[in-house]
Amino acid sequence: MKKTRGSSLVLALVISAVLIQFAVIYIMQIRNSVPQTHLIDERVRLRYLAHGMTELALLKYQKFPTDFYNAYEYASATGNLSVLKSFTVDAAEFSTLTVEDQPISTFNNTHISLELATMTLATTDKWGVEVLTIRARANYESRRVVASITTDVVRTVRTERNSSLVIPDN
Repeated sequence: MKKTRGSSLVLALVISAVLIQFAVIYIMQIRNSVPQTHLIDERVRLRYLAHGMTELALLKYQKFPTDFYNAYEYASATGNLSVLKSFTVDAAEFSTLTVEDQPISTFNNTHISLELATMTLATTDKWGVEVLTIRARANYESRRVVASITTDVVRTVRTERNSSLVIPDN
């Protein structure tokens, strides 16, 4: 009877030691994975912000196609990119989103640099079927993970405009 009591006590101590080891290993894995999880979460947020910038650029292109074509043709003919840049990359509606002196972030109140990098046409079929490539970049200095996180988003859009206006007979 005494032998059974002693062996059950030893068995209980061995099982509790094994469980403590599992707990320590689990805690260390969680401690190591938390920074990686935050880094992945911040990259996903930055990707959504940069994708939103491409949406704004696409909206401007769809609302003002004539202005874009004029600026693009002038830049292609003269080699002077300032007009095209002022319509796209350096436009006021995009530069207001590259605010560096105010926190515009939900990531620990740090600054995010968000910019429209390029807008280029890949076709020459003006007012027909067009392919537009928009590049945006977001940059963020992480506090939790000591690193600079940069995300580049490239969006290629095919648009089709009907160049002839057909008015149905009433």
